[in-house]
Amino acid sequence: MNRRKRKILYLSMWQLEELEAWFNDMHLKGWKLVKLNRTFATFEETQPMDVQYRCEIYKTDDSYEKNRVDFYEQSGWEYVDSLIFVHIYREIVGANPVEIHSDPSIYSESINILKNDLVKRGLLILIATITMVFVYLHQLERNRVGIFLDDYFIFPLTGIITYLYILITMINGVFHTLRLLKKLRSGQMLNHQATYKRKLYLKILIDIVIFGSIISLLTYLFIQDNTNPEYTAIPNEQLPVVQISDILVDEEFEQISQGDYDNNYQIDSSITVPKQYELKQTVEISSGKFYFHDTQLYSGYYEARNEWLASGLVTAIKEEFDFIIPKHFDQVKDIGFDEAWIYENGSQHEIVARNGKTVYRVIYWGDIETDTLLKRTLPRMQ
Repeated sequence: MNRRKRKILYLSMWQLEELEAWFNDMHLKGWKLVKLNRTFATFEETQPMDVQYRCEIYKTDDSYEKNRVDFYEQSGWEYVDSLIFVHIYREIVGANPVEIHSDPSIYSESINILKNDLVKRGLLILIATITMVFVYLHQLERNRVGIFLDDYFIFPLTGIITYLYILITMINGVFHTLRLLKKLRSGQMLNHQATYKRKLYLKILIDIVIFGSIISLLTYLFIQDNTNPEYTAIPNEQLPVVQISDILVDEEFEQISQGDYDNNYQIDSSITVPKQYELKQTVEISSGKFYFHDTQLYSGYYEARNEWLASGLVTAIKEEFDFIIPKHFDQVKDIGFDEAWIYENGSQHEIVARNGKTVYRVIYWGDIETDTLLKRTLPRMQ
């Protein structure tokens, strides 16, 4: 059995002239086409020679069309394989074949079948793309903070890029077939020896960029999700975030646990916010000889890549919901920050402040006056 090799089919099925020229060129190099699908073209080693290939278009579910294979074989063309409506025929060596199409107007009717199929599939892809964009945007809207801190935009972005790539490919196919139809309707036949290498290399480059970017983003996301520990004990050192000791300066308290859900320290990063430090502390405060109560702090320090991203993070934090109720922040002015906001709901107090590209966030659950909380936390942030 002769050697075989597979090549990725970068050319699209509507690039009829280029496909014919590529198959012919491969045969000249000693490789004849034996199998074809949407991803690969399989070639078998053979004697190098100049053998012509033709792309014929017809629907295989038509009873009349099923007789074409026998008819073309009698005309000097052997059937190789099909790609949906595009059927590949190869010249039978020494048969002096009769050209499959000699009338441009009749050939244009065949190509019109391909164009109509591309239009239908293109419309379906367009609907699917619009639907997926709305779904992804709705998902992102539900966790806008995660867009900045957890790279939640990456997976939807890769999906949108994929759908747009397919859509643009379909649109390009429609315009390409329209150009072929225009050529045929002007009385010209298709060029069976068209220059294909520039289009082939351009398609390879585009695919490398598109799919390389998608794979890189998904790989980055996978690594990020699997490298960070779930809970890390709070270091006994000065940290870049506000700590509960900065707030409870006059109270005696005891930390309940270490390195668990209630008490942990995380160092993280994302594409838009490469420096992230987050602290969660739950302590027990003595309120008398026999009475203790818990108070909790969530504190964050975030350094974005630029001020625009930092401002966007502040906006996303302000638009978060407190369970199902939207938060209403009040702006605090003239305290030495580019912007500062505070939110209160019973014993819950939240401060969000920004200086340049650095964002500070403090959420404190406890009995404290707002002015006192600001007085004790803002200098620590600065």
